[in-house]
Amino acid sequence: MRITGMATGMDTDTMIKDMLKPQQLKIDSMKQQQQVVLWQQEIYRDIIKDVHGLMGKYFDVLNKDTYLLSSESLNSSKVKCSNEILNISANSEAREGTYKVNVEQLATNASFKGEKVEEGINWEIKIGQLEGIDTEKNLKIKANNGDEVVIKLEPDMRIKDVAKKISEQTKGEVKLQYSEISNSFEISTQKTGENAKLEITDETGLMKKLKVSTTIDEGNYIGIGKNAKGKITLPNGQSGDINSETNKFSKDGINFDLNGINTDLNGKVSSEDGDFTITITKDNGKAMETVKSFIEDYNKLIDKVNKLNTEKRNYSYKPLTDDEKKDMKEEEIKKWEEQSKKGILKGDSYLKNMMSELRMDMFGDKDTLFSIGIETSDNVREGGKLVLDEDKFKKALNEDAEKTFNTFKTGMEKVDTTFKKYASTRILGDTGNRGLLLEKAGIEGSVTDKNNILTKSILDKEDMIKEQVKKMNEMENRYYLQFAQLEKVMNSLNSQMNWFTQQMGS
Repeated sequence: MRITGMATGMDTDTMIKDMLKPQQLKIDSMKQQQQVVLWQQEIYRDIIKDVHGLMGKYFDVLNKDTYLLSSESLNSSKVKCSNEILNISANSEAREGTYKVNVEQLATNASFKGEKVEEGINWEIKIGQLEGIDTEKNLKIKANNGDEVVIKLEPDMRIKDVAKKISEQTKGEVKLQYSEISNSFEISTQKTGENAKLEITDETGLMKKLKVSTTIDEGNYIGIGKNAKGKITLPNGQSGDINSETNKFSKDGINFDLNGINTDLNGKVSSEDGDFTITITKDNGKAMETVKSFIEDYNKLIDKVNKLNTEKRNYSYKPLTDDEKKDMKEEEIKKWEEQSKKGILKGDSYLKNMMSELRMDMFGDKDTLFSIGIETSDNVREGGKLVLDEDKFKKALNEDAEKTFNTFKTGMEKVDTTFKKYASTRILGDTGNRGLLLEKAGIEGSVTDKNNILTKSILDKEDMIKEQVKKMNEMENRYYLQFAQLEKVMNSLNSQMNWFTQQMGS
């Protein structure tokens, strides 16, 4: 605590404060500039989150219902099956009408199923605990005409360790499995169909101990898979055979997933009288809703960015200084700062370029979204917001669904690329950089949080502020020393005057 002005009678604190006003104004100006950059970063990050929201909803393959880069996004086909054994989907190429499907046989892998094993034999038992197993010999396995692998057994290995070793050495082509429910083992190929083949030469006696059946000679096993078999009858009466290595296959734009065969009441494979039916109808409703949803969400982003990029800045509302905030209520500060933030990204090149590129993505080529009824607003002030001509879009789907989807997909792929260019959290190609907005402002939860252009600017300004504060403190101390010296001189003069007065009085 300083006590000043005793000899001079001057208000030293006020005088020094007034003398330091130019320095304080400089510091306040620097803090205001820093605050503007902090707000810019905050707004940038908010935009990045909005872009990520669009990318996650419409350009993430995991969101199948709204994923725009799949033919399913504009799929106008509805499928109705007479039996849940058939799991069917169809794309826009599928022909309308009722199909008949007769499944005589499912595709199977090459496998050997075991009978119920002795009590105590299970997944956890060790090879050394099993009687009659010769660990000096080998278990040899050959799958799908590939190379033969040799499985070496060890006494300390559990059965599940053997299963893991089989999977690893056959690169996942062969699996040994155990069921607690049936207390039995099965060894099989991953591959299904007539080209799936499993050959086992068991010199150790393990397969026999696990009661795996179908033995050709002692210890030799050969198994072959089966193809799916059946018949499909088209709506026009023509038919074709099913002969597929897998139970999942596609024909004429229809995706088949077979889970069972046609049987009669006695469980026997049925005749054509028991055919399953598939009815495919065209419906543009899903495509319409998907596109409308995207346009609505996209326009919200466009509206927000366009407003940020065009609204004028009111320079009368500069960021408040600490002294100014002392005399204001919290609500007053909030309203003031809302005005201060307006226009701080007016004409921003990053936002302007992103909007320009998005418009080019959709309307820059010959076969653009305009050709299928997706247009930009006539109102120039809306900055490229999208408008859907529903009649034109429906007509395009009805006349050529495949071309309509390809046109839409091309535009959406470009939009996705532009979104990634500006908001990707991953390094893009050989650039070594992430999205431009992240390089500019960063985002929490990413390495860009502290490593970005605006954070560097904020820290640089912080260093400049600290340097100015240090200089002002030094000036303040110097002024106080000078006034202290003045006080000392005045005290000396006062003492001399008192002595002189005393001498004159005597």
